[in-house]
Amino acid sequence: MLGLALLVGVVSGAAIAAAAGARRTDSAYPRFLTTYGRFHAEVSTGGDPRTDQIFDEIAHLPRVVATSRSSLFVGSLTARGHTVSFPDVLLLAPHGTEGFSAAQLKVVRGRVADPRAVDEAMAGYVLAERLGLRPGDTMTVAVSSQEGDGGRAGTGGPETRRLRLVGVVAVVGGFETLTGRGFPNVVALSPAFFRAHRRLALTDEDTLTVALRHGEADIPAFAKDLRERGIHTDGPPQPASAYTSDVQAVNRVPVVTLWTAAGLLALAALAIFGQALSRETLARAEDFPTLRALGMSSAALTAVSVVKTVLVAGSGAAIAVGVAVLASPLMPLGLARVAEPHPGLDADWLVLGVGGVFTLGLVSLVSVFPARRAARRAAGIGRRGGDVRPAAFAGAIARAGMPASMTSGVRLATGASGPTEPVPVRTAFVGTSFAIAAVTAALVFASSLGHLVQEPRLFGYSWDAAVAAEPQSLDDVAGSLPSELVANTWKGTLFASVRVDDLVLGAFAGEGPRPSIIKGRAPETPKEVALDPRTLDRIHKGIGDTVSAAGVQGDEARASKPPSRRMRIVGSFAVPRLPFQANQNAAQGAALTLSGLSSISTDVAFDSLYVKFRAGVDPIDGVQKLKDATAGRAFAVISTQRLGAVRGVQRISAAPWFLGGVLALLAVGTLAHTLLLTTRRRRRDLAILKTLGFVGRQVRATVAWFAVAIVAPALVFGLPIGIAAGRWGWRRFAEYLAVVPEPIAPPAGALMVVAAVLAVSIAIAAAPAQIAARVRPGTVLRTE
Repeated sequence: MLGLALLVGVVSGAAIAAAAGARRTDSAYPRFLTTYGRFHAEVSTGGDPRTDQIFDEIAHLPRVVATSRSSLFVGSLTARGHTVSFPDVLLLAPHGTEGFSAAQLKVVRGRVADPRAVDEAMAGYVLAERLGLRPGDTMTVAVSSQEGDGGRAGTGGPETRRLRLVGVVAVVGGFETLTGRGFPNVVALSPAFFRAHRRLALTDEDTLTVALRHGEADIPAFAKDLRERGIHTDGPPQPASAYTSDVQAVNRVPVVTLWTAAGLLALAALAIFGQALSRETLARAEDFPTLRALGMSSAALTAVSVVKTVLVAGSGAAIAVGVAVLASPLMPLGLARVAEPHPGLDADWLVLGVGGVFTLGLVSLVSVFPARRAARRAAGIGRRGGDVRPAAFAGAIARAGMPASMTSGVRLATGASGPTEPVPVRTAFVGTSFAIAAVTAALVFASSLGHLVQEPRLFGYSWDAAVAAEPQSLDDVAGSLPSELVANTWKGTLFASVRVDDLVLGAFAGEGPRPSIIKGRAPETPKEVALDPRTLDRIHKGIGDTVSAAGVQGDEARASKPPSRRMRIVGSFAVPRLPFQANQNAAQGAALTLSGLSSISTDVAFDSLYVKFRAGVDPIDGVQKLKDATAGRAFAVISTQRLGAVRGVQRISAAPWFLGGVLALLAVGTLAHTLLLTTRRRRRDLAILKTLGFVGRQVRATVAWFAVAIVAPALVFGLPIGIAAGRWGWRRFAEYLAVVPEPIAPPAGALMVVAAVLAVSIAIAAAPAQIAARVRPGTVLRTE
């Protein structure tokens, strides 16, 4: 019973830990905002030369209690053998003497930079992971004066400075999102750096973060004050919580996964423990005929069994609570682990209390049925009665001339047992099947995720970089690219827009590869369009429906109404993420033919040159070399932004392994319990085998074959179920990410699962086999 109590405690504790982890994961980012959201809104002037005066007026508004101003330096950063530059890195420096304080950012590793040290800096965790940065690394920044539009370098040479990375941090707005919204590639410089290089900063482009008296509740009134006082800003104030929905969209996946894991663990535990408790109760009812003869009623006999089980349930519930608390440092999962303001041990008393009560109640309730059954069968317990059905499969093996140890082991697993020798073979089979299916599903999920990371086309990237330039200069730019770097180029649109049923979306048309189609097909005629899945959900349309498509002239086409036409939706596609997307329609778009886009937009023109690198070119270094080659002729060189979205997904890859691991532990425990119970309850059979001439080696082989006879059918059931579940789960997951679904079920991985299961089962059988080999036939048969 102690073994059952441990199994109840471990598996129930895992289910409780998963439920508590789901709640912790879901609340991590909102708690991050509460802890580190010292400032509640952000404003900028969009380059107004009166920026200093405007920011001073804002600082003296009645609802404003504090402000912090920061400047952007456009330049490059070299570290760990890589060089990155704007827009792949944002060099930000605060003006105030306090700098970026611990009230504004969470230190993931290292410490906060000294605001008085010109050579200390902190990096956002996304950039640090991308470049492999660690506290203590030396970095070199080169910043140049900027003039005009487009961020072109001025005539003065760049100023370089060696910096020491002292911290890796997480800041509001600096998290990965599925849509690409936010600013994750941040390097936080010190106020001393700003003072030393102030002349190189575009101070008219500064941002001002504002702390309001009543938090974000004051933002509407704050915006009204700006309008009434005629204070010019570049759009309305942006709240600190603007990216919450995007971050929570990433966190929603591990939340759902953890709740699913908690439910599956609870169901698996009930199914397995129900059978195990039934067998254990019947096995320990040998004294019931004597007690019944002494006058105990069926109700009293039932109570005796239930009391024993309640003790097991109580012990298991206490162990479960302890396991859940000890497992809490593993939570939260995914992106929420970075956001978690208080990592380490955590006790969610609501979940712990409910989970402990449910463990105690459900396990006790499950035990009532086998207890009543044992009480009713009291007259038959202790006497061998009834015919035991022959094991047909074992007979077939014997007729095939297989070894006697194999035949005996299979007969122990497949033959029916009598009431005096119940063995939980079905329990072990169910538990092992669950575990194999879960581990196989986790393998399929992990393989599919790795495939997604290695195949950028699934995320919508048929290219490695995009060079944005004037339409008339794209051919010249293409001719200037290094041939040893570039494998292929084609022209297309990257910044064009189209209005689809009142939604302004990015418009993608080009001369190169077709868009990454998720469902349906790519458009082929001017009257066809492919939309991303999120847009289809928002407009409640599907493949085969028609939409109104119109060009977007100027800013929002306020001066004149652009041409429009009806187009038929022929497919959905994965939209490439672009950097610095702040609008609500980020990562949404429409794919059209060039003639289709021209029919609704009078000024359509290719605005970008898409580049595919040669094999072996490092994507980070390749983008920087393109920037060097096109300096002065291109507005920007944009790298693929799949890393942020993929990294957010990669962080949750442990969730299915967590479920598979716990179920595997449950299967191991159940199989070990089955083998130990077999050697105890089938001592008579083992003694007969030894009397017939079995030596110790053959008895040990019999127990090993018994274990294999349990796990082999479990493999037959569990593997295909796990593959099907993994493929189904990945397709649903890819649908949520709005990427091309390509589930991968590696045959080598399946073979590894088979080999591992067989090896573990034989290893588990070693101890029970040794016990069985020591059975003394004379002693056992004399007691029988």
